[in-house]
Amino acid sequence: MILQAKPLTKQRAEDPAGRLFAKQDGSKITTLIDQLNAAFREAGIERSTGEKYSVYSLRHFYAVNALRNGVGVFEVARNMGTSVQMIQEYYGKQATAAVFATTLGD
Repeated sequence: MILQAKPLTKQRAEDPAGRLFAKQDGSKITTLIDQLNAAFREAGIERSTGEKYSVYSLRHFYAVNALRNGVGVFEVARNMGTSVQMIQEYYGKQATAAVFATTLGD
């Protein structure tokens, strides 16, 4: 879907109380975060141990599970757009030393 914006002056004249940025039909633009929160709500899993799930939660889940399942640290770093050092620092404690030792050649 391609969104086409009306000139702001025309949009404000038509509906002064309306949204400044909206879809062509005037409805609210739904962000990735809004969609993710709605999916968590619908699944009944909005929180884990008191903390609200977030996009970062999915990132963390991917990194930890990829490392635990033997995905190479270099591949995980590349997929996440970060460095091997950052993966080792933030997620390495979740994986065994053997996983890192066997994936250095990846």
